[in-house]
Amino acid sequence: MGFAAVEWQSNLVNMGTYSNNFGIAAGKIPPAGATEASFWAKGELGGEVVAFSVGTPNLLCADSVIASGVQITLTTTWTRYSIPFPTPVSYTAGQVDAFTWDTAAATTPTTFYFDNVEWDANSPADAGSE
Repeated sequence: MGFAAVEWQSNLVNMGTYSNNFGIAAGKIPPAGATEASFWAKGELGGEVVAFSVGTPNLLCADSVIASGVQITLTTTWTRYSIPFPTPVSYTAGQVDAFTWDTAAATTPTTFYFDNVEWDANSPADAGSE
């Protein structure tokens, strides 16, 4: 119906069993130093519109890093994109939602590819995409 999304989240572990953590418990505390989430993406046909984001304020346990989503119109060429984190970055509350994509703007079936999602320290070359 024009919408799809996937959220990578920090799951709960209870006696060796994993279960979803939709913000009912604190997330993992990531290693310090990351200032962005970077990833590579491309569309199958070009023109696919996909939003990517980090964190969500809608959890009972709010994420430490909430970086507004970037809506990207993809091409058929692998391109590196980055989502800058707000500064200063603090990880004290933990992180439940590490990376999300959604196709809420899609009006037709959307096929796209992404790879190498990383939380990293940005470089001067990063300006949204390379």
